[in-house]
Amino acid sequence: MGDAQELVSRQVPDYEIYVGLLCRRLGTPTERALSGTVEEFSDARQRYLDTPSKFAETVQKLLVQRAAVDPLEVQRQKVLSRT
Repeated sequence: MGDAQELVSRQVPDYEIYVGLLCRRLGTPTERALSGTVEEFSDARQRYLDTPSKFAETVQKLLVQRAAVDPLEVQRQKVLSRT
């Protein structure tokens, strides 16, 4: 069946953004990592490394949609993103 963190990890749906909040302690060690927090961060990082273009594709789609509204604004943002 696995440990508690494994059960939590199986219930987490796909996501594109990971937000980790820390305070005074990192958490309880799991069988696979220093803590559940570290395990969750590692999983999120691996998801990013496995699909690095997904975020870029989303940004590109938004830029194309915006271009239909204001092409000059899209051009300005492209210039800014290069700096």
